[in-house]
Amino acid sequence: DCQMIIIDEAHAFEKYAVMAFSDEITWFSLYHLLNWSIIRKSVPDKLIKDIVNAGIQAPSSCNQQMYYFILVDDKTKSEIFKKANFKLINRIPNPLFVIVDKRFGNERFANIQGAAASIQNMLLYSYSLGISSCWMANIGDKAVVKNILNISNNYHILGCVGFGYSDEKPLIPIKRNPGELIF
Repeated sequence: DCQMIIIDEAHAFEKYAVMAFSDEITWFSLYHLLNWSIIRKSVPDKLIKDIVNAGIQAPSSCNQQMYYFILVDDKTKSEIFKKANFKLINRIPNPLFVIVDKRFGNERFANIQGAAASIQNMLLYSYSLGISSCWMANIGDKAVVKNILNISNNYHILGCVGFGYSDEKPLIPIKRNPGELIF
């Protein structure tokens, strides 16, 4: 079975706010020390809910938050691995699928932008807790995953985010020079 996480009351995280606004560039670079590492140990559900709560603090168009999260258990994870050809799912103990409502904000991608901002907040907050994370867009056969997770055709799977504790620190990936990106 899958668990849809819905947080009724959003509250600010003091630690998150302090981390987000102190020496941002260094902090964003350090985030990559934990991202994409081999995740070995799962995160307690309470911390997953805190991470999701950090995610919903992200800005979204007109604050509509047209996205949802599905936390997948081990049995469902195994089924997705076997039937949808999503090989990386077996490497993450707490896969969280991010889905967006296609009925609203689709024309200007407001639904996708809000979900992406939410994912970034979750990744940054999990880093502040010492939790590794991995954002994956390639989830295998999306139609099969949607069927396994009972996702309506009104929703699109944006991706999957994995959280866990790692026993290694990978190298910081090389990033492009801002001068190459600004026209």
